[in-house]
Amino acid sequence: MQGLSDAGVTSDPPTAVVSNAWALLGKPSTGNYTAAEKLAREALDRNPMQANAVSLLGALNEQRGDKAKAAQLMAAAAGLSRRDDIADYWLFNHYMDSRDYEKAMLHADALLRRKYRTLEQNVYPRILVNVKDPAMAAALAGRLARNPEWRIYFLPYASQRFTDPFGAFVIFTALDAAGSPPTSAELRPFLTRLLAEKQYEKAYLAWVRFLPQAMITRVENVFDGGFNGWPDTRPFGWDFGPGVRGSIE
Repeated sequence: MQGLSDAGVTSDPPTAVVSNAWALLGKPSTGNYTAAEKLAREALDRNPMQANAVSLLGALNEQRGDKAKAAQLMAAAAGLSRRDDIADYWLFNHYMDSRDYEKAMLHADALLRRKYRTLEQNVYPRILVNVKDPAMAAALAGRLARNPEWRIYFLPYASQRFTDPFGAFVIFTALDAAGSPPTSAELRPFLTRLLAEKQYEKAYLAWVRFLPQAMITRVENVFDGGFNGWPDTRPFGWDFGPGVRGSIE
């Protein structure tokens, strides 16, 4: 096969050798598996820290039906490098399947910190499916409480994509318990959706639930009835936009 000559293997740097091996793995056959494994081991002989060669061996073992060995190799690859996307994505799904949510979110966080805009469609839905499990909600909140860059993208996604909008409420409550309550900006898409669906009472109660303690004491039957002004009233309160020849008294 092209690229498998001894001269080709020894002349290429380890990364290129592993790329050739992954290309072979994309054409499943017993012969290609053997050739891909040979290339991966060749790369490791030359650079034992080559994480993507280890994750390739993990993928080979999975395709051969040895899931336990695959998990060991993927964990080893992730230990060698915090930038192996294949190992982190594999381990994220593996730990989600086994309901080890703390470990699953460790690898999801690693992925999303690197590629939150390209991987969100693969990772976010899997998180949302399980987030009503308290253990999953706590594991997710523990990662979001560290304010990774993907937090500002994930929370609006959760507010908009849950079939039941109150699934997002579970996340916000878990964040509050983790000591990192949602900001008014993070709550706004959730509250706006509830208002659009005419769930006014639920929206108001959710809004009050996450107000700072100092503001809760100021909540009255008529919100800000004295027009004293609050730092942020949206989506509740007085919000006067610009008008033409208008007056308010």
